[in-house]
Amino acid sequence: MRFFTLTTIFLIILSAPGAFASSLKLYWANSGAGVIQSANLDGSNVQTLPIATTGLYDVKILGDKVYWTQTDGKICRANLDGSAVENILTGQGSMRKITFDTINNKMYWIEVTNNTLKRANFNGTNIETIVSGISHPIGLDLDIANQKIYYAEHSSGNLKSVNFNGSNVQTILSTGTYLHDMVLDTQAGYMYWAEVSNHAIHRTKLDGTNSIVIASSGNGVNYPPSIMVDQQAGKLYWTNHYGHSIQRSNLDGTQIETVVSGLSYPIGLSMSTVPEPSYLSFLAAAIFCAIFCKKIF
Repeated sequence: MRFFTLTTIFLIILSAPGAFASSLKLYWANSGAGVIQSANLDGSNVQTLPIATTGLYDVKILGDKVYWTQTDGKICRANLDGSAVENILTGQGSMRKITFDTINNKMYWIEVTNNTLKRANFNGTNIETIVSGISHPIGLDLDIANQKIYYAEHSSGNLKSVNFNGSNVQTILSTGTYLHDMVLDTQAGYMYWAEVSNHAIHRTKLDGTNSIVIASSGNGVNYPPSIMVDQQAGKLYWTNHYGHSIQRSNLDGTQIETVVSGLSYPIGLSMSTVPEPSYLSFLAAAIFCAIFCKKIF
């Protein structure tokens, strides 16, 4: 009975708010300064990684690595603290968005100079062209469960999908605007997309129906080049390139707030995918060990 009670206490501490989630971080490309920065999800504790480069575009976190694309045709990565920088790919077309298929260990990206959608292994080997002839590709995300790639065309204003093998290209929605990013919430069956014609964030179903405006210039949206869904917290984040800020809202567009301000042209946006244990988890482990290790030894 004593073992059951103490184990229950241990699990309660581990599951308490803040035991893990507080260590999740936002990462973005501060393109005007040529640096990658991070902060807590509420915008506190802004830090600059010791990575200085030019042509930064997108930033994505995969495990304990930060990946980024550059407009000079590079994909690079480093540890989350900015150490151990390495070039994964060089000599490609001008890069835009990047995303990852963690089931099949593939990374996907789009090149605006070649108007192509490509993929390769995480280490840059085995490059494949999935779709070519795209009208200025700009946004990119994956529906891994259904083996679908979704992407946005800046010039045509079309949101499209294609199978992982490159077949069955379909236009999901013709928006009639200049698009700049899109992201999926596959759990809820929604797609969010950012457009710069009217400086707005929209939401639509994955079949292109029921589009609504989530946020607009009246809420502070100013040329949004990147959007991100935090499904666990039920939040939508976006960068304001000319507003020099990062904002967030609930997934239905309510409770819009500015998280980080005073930035120099923020563009890429991502969130750490593996939370680090906080003081609560260490406290639980210490209590558990203090009680049971003494009995064992």
